[in-house]
Amino acid sequence: MSKTSPRIFLAGMTVFFACLGEPAKIIIRPEPIGPSELPREKQVILDHQNAAMGREIPEWLTRFLDQGNRGVETLEYYGDSYAFVAENWGTNFKALGHWSEGFTTAQDFPRLAAVRIEDRLLRTASLYPDDEYGEFFEILVKKASDMVYTGAVKEDTFWVKQRYSKENSPDRERYVFFVLVTVKKSELQAQIQGLLAETKPINPPAREQAAAINRLKETFFEGF
Repeated sequence: MSKTSPRIFLAGMTVFFACLGEPAKIIIRPEPIGPSELPREKQVILDHQNAAMGREIPEWLTRFLDQGNRGVETLEYYGDSYAFVAENWGTNFKALGHWSEGFTTAQDFPRLAAVRIEDRLLRTASLYPDDEYGEFFEILVKKASDMVYTGAVKEDTFWVKQRYSKENSPDRERYVFFVLVTVKKSELQAQIQGLLAETKPINPPAREQAAAINRLKETFFEGF
């Protein structure tokens, strides 16, 4: 299949559902790929959860807003963990609060993990990943979404109120709620290694695909 063929992957779908005013849904932000490559809205924080108490936005959220999940992992107290931040936004503060309160690692972490696993394959594939890895790609992402993970901890939640604007559009305001989840690197790596080992394509991959799958298994956590 041509590299220019249209595809919709899991990460793209979760972002697509983030519509202003819609009922609360989980939002997963793709890792930033550089300011010149990824157009962003102009955003100004008008209020936040700690403002009334005269306190600042927590450092984990500042790092996430600047650098994504990997920015959170640069903090000393999260250095031996992977960090995953789920986002949800809209104008209904109460509904968003229910979403953040109801967020559970048992139900919601598998999608966070699956998106990061998928992103790992997307970023390193020289072709579309299902061309490069064959059926292995689709089966792996589905298994990652359905897997029961252990060790994930819901560390914190936080909300901000933003004014945002896009080119040729009027300014708008919205609330954005964030949920921080961490899991020890050694624990998650062991679970993903098991997932990689047990993922078997129904049809045997081509020789080049088999070689790509083996390289992936050997180097999966480089840049993960």
